Amino acid sequence: MYKNNIEDGKKIEDCFNSKQTVTLLENMREMKVKGRKLMNVVRREGREQNEIKTECRIDKEKRRIKEKEEMTNMVNGVKEKSIGRKREMKKWLPENKKEERRDQEA
Repeated sequence: MYKNNIEDGKKIEDCFNSKQTVTLLENMREMKVKGRKLMNVVRREGREQNEIKTECRIDKEKRRIKEKEEMTNMVNGVKEKSIGRKREMKKWLPENKKEERRDQEA
C-alpha cells in the first residue's frame, strides 16, 4: 500500500527521505492503534451505558411492582381492619345490650 505508485511512477521512498518515511509510517500506525483503542473504549462505555440503562429499567419495574403490591396490601389491610372492627364491635355488644340500646333509642 505504501510502496504503490503515487504520481508519475514515484514511490513513497522517492518522495520523502527514508527517515521521514519511517517516522510517517510509524505515526500512521500509532494513530491507527490509538484510534482502535479509542473506538474500543467508546464501544465499551456504550455497552456499559446500555447495561446501566437496562439495570435502571429493571429497577424501575421492580419498584413499580413493589409499589403496586404495597398499595394492594394497604387497601386489603384497611378492608381487613374495618371488617375486624365490625366483628369486634359485634363481639363487644352482646345481644341483650343491643336490644336494650334499641329500646332506649325508640
